[in-house]
Amino acid sequence: MATSLFAASKAFTALEVYTTYRTITASGGDPHQTLHENLKATGTAADVQQHQWAEQAKQTPDLAALQIALAPRVYLVGNAQTAADVAMVAAVATLVSALDERAQLEVPAVVRWFDLLQHTGSAPTTSLVEFDLSLPFKPPKPVKEGEQGKPAGGKQAKAAKPAQQKKEASAATEKKEAPAATEKKEAPAATEKKEAPAATEKKEAPAADAETKETPQPKAKGKAAAAPRAKAAKAPPAKKEEKEDIVRLDIRVGKIIEVGPHPAADTLYVEKIDLGEPEPRVVVSGLRNFVPENEMLGASVICLCNLKPAKMRTVMSHAMVLCGSNDDHTKVELIVPPAAARPGDRVTFPGFDGEPDERLPAKRDVFGLLKPDLFVSEQLVATYRDKKTGQVVPFTVAGGNCTVRSLANSHVGAKAPS
Repeated sequence: MATSLFAASKAFTALEVYTTYRTITASGGDPHQTLHENLKATGTAADVQQHQWAEQAKQTPDLAALQIALAPRVYLVGNAQTAADVAMVAAVATLVSALDERAQLEVPAVVRWFDLLQHTGSAPTTSLVEFDLSLPFKPPKPVKEGEQGKPAGGKQAKAAKPAQQKKEASAATEKKEAPAATEKKEAPAATEKKEAPAATEKKEAPAADAETKETPQPKAKGKAAAAPRAKAAKAPPAKKEEKEDIVRLDIRVGKIIEVGPHPAADTLYVEKIDLGEPEPRVVVSGLRNFVPENEMLGASVICLCNLKPAKMRTVMSHAMVLCGSNDDHTKVELIVPPAAARPGDRVTFPGFDGEPDERLPAKRDVFGLLKPDLFVSEQLVATYRDKKTGQVVPFTVAGGNCTVRSLANSHVGAKAPS
């Protein structure tokens, strides 16, 4: 099926493959069994307009669908880099930068495409992420049919054998002791009556021993050993559903105290940012083409502080500077806190209470899932819209709102996410 799926994807545009894959997955189907037939039935390979990819980039990206779309091609549209690639690179940057080694091996076409584009220098929003392209692929060993139950069955058989032997030995002991009790019962009638009670006691003693030996210690141990197995067989408690809530983000006010060009990348700055901690954090940001260095130095910013640190072209980045950006990512402005805010002050969202995660999970892109709900309003205020209730609240700190200089009705994002 994998071979036919790859062959089918060659005959259609990348957008047709990508959208068809997502549609099948959303409806609960198995895309690897039905994608070939769906593509065959949904038209011919038409030219993909770049603005269609731009629309897809505004949604939460699907790396599995992008992997299928990119497997037989280098770029999303045609034989050269286009605005479609630039838009999707910006959309998947957070997801790709969070992939661990195993996850990278599951989407090799996406990693290859992303790595190619981030080194061209012509995609201003590219997050420069380092990949180990020499990673060995270690697939899990296949389990042969009929072998799944053998280990467990073998252990049970071995455990049952000693128990059975001990039970048989106990029964044999009882049989040997039975004649002794009979002999005592058939004592001569000339024995005095006073001795009769003693004989009775001797007769009952083996019986009592036999009753005790009916449940030998090994059997009790067997029950005790089976108890943990019975507990283990119970279904594990259901995990608490992770809520992709805005309060999980640890967004704090920071002040840039040092800034300079990245030693190995033309589009990146390396900053030291005071976040109200004992030591400033080193942060890498892709703002060199958008914000002059003299405006960066001393600027108050807001930073996402609980992402996993990531290496950006030889420099470890320990936070993410949040910015406002227009639709085509050609203009970017810093989101700044009110003048009364101080480094380390936490940005909150009125009506949404709770403590942020100490560290956001690397395998689940919480920030990426929330990005569609973050925007800059017409009044230039950074804003969050709750998708469940429709409630709209500003980024708030020190009694004021966080704002941008001029990009009204724009997106909230970041350059070179950590």
